[in-house]
Amino acid sequence: MLVPPVCTLIAYLFTAGGIIPPVYVQVPWVMPVGIYAFLATGGSLMAGLVALINLGVSFLIWTPFVLLANRQQEVE
Repeated sequence: MLVPPVCTLIAYLFTAGGIIPPVYVQVPWVMPVGIYAFLATGGSLMAGLVALINLGVSFLIWTPFVLLANRQQEVE
């Protein structure tokens, strides 16, 4: 429940700040993370980078919970 709002906020701040353009091209949903953002913004490399940053942030948020779940499974 924490990851989507955090990633949305990051993307919004970059878009509102004029660093990346808004999404205006419809892209098939099966595209990889960075390529999807690159194509959806009309070829903005920075948008692809922000998408990869969001992926990294998501990984950092989820990692402690996954590690905790693995430790609990080992105890049982």
